[in-house]
Amino acid sequence: MNLIKLGTIAELCLILLLTAGCSKENNASNTNQTNAEAMSTEQIEQAATDYFAQLNKPGVSITSIAENNGAFVVRWERPSNCEEGKLFMNKRGEVTSAELSIC
Repeated sequence: MNLIKLGTIAELCLILLLTAGCSKENNASNTNQTNAEAMSTEQIEQAATDYFAQLNKPGVSITSIAENNGAFVVRWERPSNCEEGKLFMNKRGEVTSAELSIC
């Protein structure tokens, strides 16, 4: 009887170890997939330019783009109206918030 319990416990441990290894592979592929979905700086610049075009703000120039943990801060200026600000964008190029100042 004890041998049967030990055999069953050993089988359960083996199954647990095999499935734990599979989940690690899935997590690694999910991480690679997430990184592949992140946009490049050039794509973020284009998304910001498109955003300003939708707002009908001609003359906006992007002055810098900084990346922080997959999120982006896009600094911009529009000298014709003495405006400047920041766009905060996620890794998919969506604007999550914005700051604006006018002289």
